[in-house]
Amino acid sequence: MREEIRLLVLSCRKRCKGKRDREAKRRLYSRRSVHEYWIADWRAEQVAVYRRQEAELRHVQTLLRGETLTSALLPGFACVIDRFFDL
Repeated sequence: MREEIRLLVLSCRKRCKGKRDREAKRRLYSRRSVHEYWIADWRAEQVAVYRRQEAELRHVQTLLRGETLTSALLPGFACVIDRFFDL
């Protein structure tokens, strides 16, 4: 029996590469079987969450300051979005 490996990718945007992150990287990660992809946008102070649905990563939510990010890939993990930007 082959063990399935689930991958998560976090991309932190400092420059205007939003379209590349949202489109080209998302397609690449979909082909590489990444199960979850987060894009932290420092300017907008938000995190876009993409999760595998069928054979591709699809945008499921955008979280803002005060909201909490959780993931089925990381049981017990919870992070208030503010922590991404208060470093």
